[in-house]
Amino acid sequence: MSEKLDSPSVISSKASSKRVDAEADLAAKLEQAKSMQEIQAQAVKLTKLESEQKLHESQMMVEMKRKQAEIELKLEEERTKLGMMQVDMDVKAAATRVRTYNQIEDGVMREPSTDTFTAGTTLDATLYIPEHNC
Repeated sequence: MSEKLDSPSVISSKASSKRVDAEADLAAKLEQAKSMQEIQAQAVKLTKLESEQKLHESQMMVEMKRKQAEIELKLEEERTKLGMMQVDMDVKAAATRVRTYNQIEDGVMREPSTDTFTAGTTLDATLYIPEHNC
């Protein structure tokens, strides 16, 4: 038996078919490579946005902590001021009592003084504290 050789047109048709398959495969691989590049670019973009978000959150936390520290400092200043006002009020009340007692001891009762006294200042008058002999 003799083998039948393919005719030139059959050979050409087979080659053409293989070429079409190869071109289709190439086109598919090129499209796949293009898609991979787009996916990679999107992943880079996403990573960049996530980094920017973390930076923004960090900056917001720093700003929030700075403002909180300012508020706490102001609060402490106001507490100190309130304490000083309380001390000033106590000193004024004590000075008024001493003055009143001195006036009673001297037998001279005058109108209550409108002198103001602030912490850290001295009284104008010398306080008289009588001695009690038992």
